[in-house]
Amino acid sequence: VVIEAGKYMGLVSAADLLARAYSGWAYFRESRRRRSPRCDAPASQAPAQPQLRQTMQWSWHLGRIAGIDLNVHVTFPVLFVWVIVSGLRGGATAAAALSTALLLLAVFAIVVLHEVAHALVARRFGIRTRDITLLPIGGLARLERMPDDPRQELWVALAGPAVNVVIAVVLFVVLQAGPL
Repeated sequence: VVIEAGKYMGLVSAADLLARAYSGWAYFRESRRRRSPRCDAPASQAPAQPQLRQTMQWSWHLGRIAGIDLNVHVTFPVLFVWVIVSGLRGGATAAAALSTALLLLAVFAIVVLHEVAHALVARRFGIRTRDITLLPIGGLARLERMPDDPRQELWVALAGPAVNVVIAVVLFVVLQAGPL
């Protein structure tokens, strides 16, 4: 389908289509870099920051972690209620429904730690994080820009999964130790 659409646009082959797509991506990425001010730029070069922080639509402010706003999307409580009600309607006891709710909160606490790790490593490279928003499908750390250096971008990308690995190792050790 994509190749047929490319032929319709006057492109000769799939290779031509891929080359055109790559050049469009490179242009998009370069234009974002030109528009994104560096955090460490002198005040005379950096544009004035608006006083009002723009958050994701339909999200509520929960607080701040490490100086970063933490928001929750309105659909997150819907998921939380749906999980509990589904369990109760399926014949689960109130204790089982409560355990499930606590497990869901623990999972999203880990998601918050994952996103904070991305944000803190980005901060180390001079990139601010606008906010972190919890969604039913996970979390979203909105960085003001991506790092210019690919190595820095790799470190930012690996920070979140590294936190997950550390949490998994700690839980493994604790669970292997047995009851206290």
